[in-house]
Amino acid sequence: TTTTSSSSNATINNNDSNTINNSSEKKPTTNTNTYTQNNKPPKTTTKTMNYKEAEFEKVITQPVVNIAALRKLSWNGIPARHRPQSWKILLGYLPTNTLRRTQTLKRKRLEYTDIIKQHYDINDNTRSNAEQETLRQVLVDVPRTAPDVPLFRNDLVRQSLSRLLYIWACRHPASSYVQGINDLATPLLSVFLSEYYYNQSSSSSISSSGSGSGGSDTSGSGSSNNNANANS
Repeated sequence: TTTTSSSSNATINNNDSNTINNSSEKKPTTNTNTYTQNNKPPKTTTKTMNYKEAEFEKVITQPVVNIAALRKLSWNGIPARHRPQSWKILLGYLPTNTLRRTQTLKRKRLEYTDIIKQHYDINDNTRSNAEQETLRQVLVDVPRTAPDVPLFRNDLVRQSLSRLLYIWACRHPASSYVQGINDLATPLLSVFLSEYYYNQSSSSSISSSGSGSGGSDTSGSGSSNNNANANS
């Protein structure tokens, strides 16, 4: 009888042990090193400048830009981010002295606004026959300008291009407007507009890294177009 009782107790103890082991094996395990789709590691948005970009940054951020150094550096190409500022300085649109730029830009934009009122925003009946023909040709050519590029299908960009081409023709009567001048204006317009894109991209990157969000900001295109309309 004693032997049978001991065997029964051993059997019960073994069953209890197996039950405990089985229950512990069924417990879910959590791997803290695994990222789910909604819990991805933060992305790094900071881009390190390469050697060429760093050289341009050093030259064009000087209080007075060394124009000879900028020309030499630009000979083999200008990085896209520094192209708008470099072109403006090389073309004489911006002074080399950074302290004079704000006032210079303000003066030139006011002058352009006055020219628009004088030549463009007027009644068609007040235009000469030559001016009406020039305007007609400009309005025909602008929709044909880089039709495969979405930027030049934008209405505000087309308005800016029409305005600057017509005003340029009025201010240069010796050559006036001929077909092909619109194609000369497109690189300038696209490069100068890209400055707003890079500025907004930098602002979006700072905002995204601060909030931890990986979403993209698509609201900047409208403001870029408004800036293009105002500055052209």
